[in-house]
Amino acid sequence: MVAERDTGIGVIGRVPWGTHFCLFYETRGDLASVLVPFFEVGLKNNEYCACVTSEPLYDGVFKKAMRDAVPGFDEYLDKGQIEFIPYNEWYYEDGNFNLKKAFNGWLKKLQVALANGYDGMRVTGNISWLKRENWEEFIDYENEVNSTIGNSKMLAICTYPLDACDASGIVGAVSAHQFALIKYNGEFKLIENSELKETKKRLRESEEKYRILADSSQAGIILIQGEEIVYINQALADIGGYTVEECLNKNFLDFLHPDFMELLQQRGFAAQRNRKIIQPRYECKIIRKDRNKRWLDFSPGLTMYNGLPALIITAIDITERKQAEEALMESEEKFHKLADSANVGILLVQDEDIIYINQALAALAGYTVEECKHLKYWDVMPQENKDYIRWAGNARQHGWVGPSRSELKLIGKDGREIWLDCSWADPLIGGRPAVIVICVDITERKRTDEELKTAKMQAELYLDLMGHDINNMHQVAMGYLELARELPPGDDQAKFVDKSMEVLQRSTKLIGNVRKLQKFRDGLFQAGDIDICRTLLDIQSEYVAVPDKKIILNLNGHEKCFVRANELLHDVFANLVNNAVKHTREGTEIVVDLDVIEDNGKHFYRVAVEDNGPGIPDESKESIFNRMHMGSSRGMGLGLYIVRTLVNSYGGRVWAEDRIKGDHTKGARFVVLLPTIK
Repeated sequence: MVAERDTGIGVIGRVPWGTHFCLFYETRGDLASVLVPFFEVGLKNNEYCACVTSEPLYDGVFKKAMRDAVPGFDEYLDKGQIEFIPYNEWYYEDGNFNLKKAFNGWLKKLQVALANGYDGMRVTGNISWLKRENWEEFIDYENEVNSTIGNSKMLAICTYPLDACDASGIVGAVSAHQFALIKYNGEFKLIENSELKETKKRLRESEEKYRILADSSQAGIILIQGEEIVYINQALADIGGYTVEECLNKNFLDFLHPDFMELLQQRGFAAQRNRKIIQPRYECKIIRKDRNKRWLDFSPGLTMYNGLPALIITAIDITERKQAEEALMESEEKFHKLADSANVGILLVQDEDIIYINQALAALAGYTVEECKHLKYWDVMPQENKDYIRWAGNARQHGWVGPSRSELKLIGKDGREIWLDCSWADPLIGGRPAVIVICVDITERKRTDEELKTAKMQAELYLDLMGHDINNMHQVAMGYLELARELPPGDDQAKFVDKSMEVLQRSTKLIGNVRKLQKFRDGLFQAGDIDICRTLLDIQSEYVAVPDKKIILNLNGHEKCFVRANELLHDVFANLVNNAVKHTREGTEIVVDLDVIEDNGKHFYRVAVEDNGPGIPDESKESIFNRMHMGSSRGMGLGLYIVRTLVNSYGGRVWAEDRIKGDHTKGARFVVLLPTIK
């Protein structure tokens, strides 16, 4: 694509598309001497030609003049590249003067010409036929053409017979065109209207300012029309290792790396055709004169140059940045290979996002690497630790010096608890703080430690029981027996023997509880669906014979209430009821209530066992469930400790509270919550 078109008229030379000028002539010869070369060049340069004819160059005369001057003219005529249209068919419709029809006709013909593969269109029209009363309207039409043609691939020459124009007519015609051509002293001269001269002056000044700015810019600037370089500044020429002169009028693709040819065709040159920038910035590689390669960041824009679309590009040399990026990518690739093949877990966090996790750590948690990219690092922490872990991770990135090593618990995708030994570091990545964590799976070690701890606690428990509780009971029983031995047979002696038997029975029960606890921990009691209603009814019947005390059971309309437990559920409520029986005075009622509640979206059976005994002080409400609680006789031994151990294993909760809120002296209430099952 070239920026300018040859007019074939020596005094005018080359002009850009969109040029609209007029000719004032005196004779047919003057008219032909301008129009014939004008259209001859147009035919040879693949342009469509349209001639609106009238006196003194009717179509027959015009065709003959063209045929005499242009070899092979009839071939152009036959294939329709040039057309001759009588003025009364072009400017009139149904006998009426219609310039709107003429104006729209030029635009339609241009569209057809371009669609048929012509580079553009050049036209002429002679107004020797124009009546005086239509002159002003026609000048308005010329002004409209003049304001529109600049953005089109069209050259237009309007011809005016000099003897038909007065002074005002000439001024009007010149002002409606970019310039005029008139014969003076045997030679054609150019006359430019004052507005056009001023516009060109301002344009030259603007271009000069732009050129000074562009030439002094450290950024590369290039102007491309078609694929041809029409301007390049010194900065960009230097980047390529060329002089400015070596680059001008060359095809820009000659300087581009082959890998980016298609990219520039799609995003750059296509923008000229479609007059729309597809992408505001992109990176390309060029080949220098010394065959070395440089990376450029292109910022393209569209402009008009000599009436045609052009592409102006600001280019910044980013070679050093790209080399650094490539070195970083190589380093990251090595890191990924090392990290992906490591047996330990590796996690990299920045701004709360997981930016890298290796396969070992993802698999340990039961996720894929891709799944982890959509998680926050605290998502896999236990609920009670989420806030702290999030705070600690963010604080480390902002200068807080936390521990360099710690143990953390994760929750796997399947709900498993996973213990990790983590080593922390705080690198800078991309100039911003981050946290890298190296993790070793210590779940088995923690499980072993927990088992050892549990075994130690059991051994200590049994030792405490044998050395403390059972030993004390035996001492008490021996004391009662010694007192009985000193008494003669009778009621007093029998009373001390009964006391001794009672203490020994408590000792036997304690030993039985120890055995149950051991069997429970050994997993010998199998879980199943247990009916609480049936269990409570059985316990009520067991205590029906207790003198002076009554067990009141309120099932509140429930008949079958199943929970996931085992046969030791009976011991839970038996212990609580027995505890209430022991600590209430004679003639009182022990009330057992069952109902259903909702807590955090889950449903539970709630069983409350309440008495009117001495109650439990607030400071003892939690400690009575400890195995070594010795604050009062209530809960002595393993009873309440077993209750909490079993309830916890069933996924429930148990606690003690005041029967009358705020006054513990009015009795106690033990509450058990167990999850319902359908």
